[in-house]
Amino acid sequence: MIASPHSAPLAALLQLVREEYREVPGLRLTKPQAMLLFGVAPSVCAAVLRALVRENFLFRTGDGLFVRSAGDHASQ
Repeated sequence: MIASPHSAPLAALLQLVREEYREVPGLRLTKPQAMLLFGVAPSVCAAVLRALVRENFLFRTGDGLFVRSAGDHASQ
């Protein structure tokens, strides 16, 4: 199977976001803050945040903040 040209940059971005959350304990970002921090377009940011929530790396709070899931801390 041939990967799309966009899959490698997306994988690198996912890894970058994971590393940032691991390096900064307690990091809590809104989607606009994440867009600025990672320098990505709204649609890309939304896709990355959705993917990380689906894999249970991040959790979205009731007030829209993306925080590291409690269950992921053991996998450091």
